[in-house]
This record gives sequence, C-alpha cells and structure tokens, in this order.
Amino acid sequence: MLGRAFAHAGKPYDFAFDFTDASQLVGSELLAYALSGFIDFPMATLNGESMLTADAIVQYWASAEGGPKLSFVAFVDNKPDTGRCNWASPGELALTVTQPTPPAVP
Repeated sequence: MLGRAFAHAGKPYDFAFDFTDASQLVGSELLAYALSGFIDFPMATLNGESMLTADAIVQYWASAEGGPKLSFVAFVDNKPDTGRCNWASPGELALTVTQPTPPAVP
C-alpha cells in the first residue's frame, strides 16, 4: 500500500477534483488509490461526479467496519474563535462530521 502511494509522488494537485484521472491527485484521491482493495471507501457524488471526501474517510474510520482497519494517529482541530489550533481527541474528530462548518476568521 505504501508503495502504491509513493508511485504517485510528484503528480500535480488536481484542482478539478477529477477522480477518473490519476494524472493529477487530491489527498483523498491518493488514499483511495493507495488503499484500493484493502479499504474501499464509500464514494460521494458531488455535482454529478464521484469522489472521496474527508468527511467520508472520518465516517468510515468511526464506523464498526473502519475501526479495525484504520487507527487514529492525530487530529489538530481548528478553533476559529481563537485563531488557534489544538491537539484533539478521537472523539472530537468523530464529532467533526456531525457539526456544521464554522465560519472562517477574517
């Protein structure tokens, strides 16, 4: 799996978020390619296109199916009200997919 991930090193960022073309990649797309067959993440449909979102990865990790396959390593949570980031717990990460996105700090 690690070898599959490194095989994509040096590819440009996929600003079009086109999951049908591996010549350019976004982070979640790299995970989908590297872990394909071991973990087949649930894909979302956005604007008629199939893609893997960060929320879907967190939801999978927090599920009974994903828990044994993925381990929590670290989560740094953005705190817009203070303009700071803090280390956060696995429980706080799981909550991020159920909370509305806070407004950006100007």
